[in-house]
Amino acid sequence: MNIPSTDNNGKIILSGTYDPTTTPAATLYQITTFGTKIDLSTNGMMCSELMIEGSDL
Repeated sequence: MNIPSTDNNGKIILSGTYDPTTTPAATLYQITTFGTKIDLSTNGMMCSELMIEGSDL
């Protein structure tokens, strides 16, 4: 059984490479200060459009 590696926050560590300019974003959501999860439309966005220096996107 293959158990994926995770970081200290429980996020899965993926190995491999991809081109963020041609890889579509699968999901996008925001968690409010009240803990409510709001699903947002990716509307054809590519991963490169979500990369912001110093962020956790």
